[in-house]
Amino acid sequence: MKKFLFIFALTSVLCSCGNGDADQVLPLPYVSRALTDTSFVGFRCLADYEPGQVHASVALIGDYDSCYDLTGIFVSADFFDNIDGREIPDELHDFAGETFSPVLDMANSPYEGFLKADNPYALRETAVAMAVASLGKHCYSNMYEEKMGSRKMGSKAIVIASPYLCAYAYDDICQLFHSNPPVVSAVDCMFLSALDGGGAVLMAEKEDLGVFRLAWERLSNNEKNLPAYQDFQFTGSSLRESFTALLDTCLVQNVTLRRLMFVPSGKMSLEGLESVLDEILSSPGIAMENYRSVLAPDFRFVDAYREAVKATYAMLRTRNLFTHRIAYPEVKAFVTVPANDIPLESIDFGGRIAEKYKYNHSADASIEVFRTVSLSRLYMPEEEYNKIEQLSVPVLLNLYRLTGEKD
Repeated sequence: MKKFLFIFALTSVLCSCGNGDADQVLPLPYVSRALTDTSFVGFRCLADYEPGQVHASVALIGDYDSCYDLTGIFVSADFFDNIDGREIPDELHDFAGETFSPVLDMANSPYEGFLKADNPYALRETAVAMAVASLGKHCYSNMYEEKMGSRKMGSKAIVIASPYLCAYAYDDICQLFHSNPPVVSAVDCMFLSALDGGGAVLMAEKEDLGVFRLAWERLSNNEKNLPAYQDFQFTGSSLRESFTALLDTCLVQNVTLRRLMFVPSGKMSLEGLESVLDEILSSPGIAMENYRSVLAPDFRFVDAYREAVKATYAMLRTRNLFTHRIAYPEVKAFVTVPANDIPLESIDFGGRIAEKYKYNHSADASIEVFRTVSLSRLYMPEEEYNKIEQLSVPVLLNLYRLTGEKD
């Protein structure tokens, strides 16, 4: 009965979207087919979905790096007291007993290619297809299988890890799912945490600044009076050089820095930024004194991934969706691969979708461009595969307390 009501609600959304104003964005072709075509893989995934299943997984969607980094924070998170929910570490896993199912999108990333090809529509459909594939209790076991013959856990929540998907597809996914399952956007969580006043700066690579601006514009349409922020391009070859360059800019402009927002990457990390900050706060000299003068008393870094983890914890607690199992967090990962329906010439020698086809295909859902399969060495480089496997190894919190030895 729950499944029927869920599909009925989605179909109602589809109909209402079609009868709206002329300038209203119409549903994606994938959504239309997933709601009406019983032979379509998306329809079968939605029919599989059961809302409110506490023993389902938390799904993450995005490119490999985003999903890997965010999953790593989830499985080792200790931000809260698990008894009363206060934001105080208690040396217990915040997500004890939970299962995380990252969908490592190897087939469609890097996402900037869609924008260079002026094809954001296909990027949106890619994100929705991954989100829908996360919901059901079946998936493909390989890229050639005709029907989804492999069993999997369903998902009770979806976390969008990649900034590109947060910017371009968050609305599509939310409009499809409403609040079942709940959807968390890492970039939205970052903005909502940091933009509680003035003095917020976002540091990112030059090519990504526009993506964040688009996400902020979307969010500001829903969050009235959301403050603006300043962009700062990641400069130089080191994190220290970029952070001190930002502080130099603040000195020249005579502004105070309250929040520094960022999405972790190979070049930016919370640990690296905190190390530079510690150096600035503890070092003598006029230069360091000047840097300290532009930092607000309540200055802090705002890590998009840690904010997403905190928001997910609060959401699961509010909706009573925790499993309450006594166990380490688990990881059951998936990977996207080219579908066997796409033309052979559209697959390159590495077993990936060739860029010319990947970024330029029409988002019409007439064929399955990619499919989600269980993590396998067949579809991932050895180094990346081993890193994901390591996420499944139980994480000991506060090792210093247990051993008496610091790292």
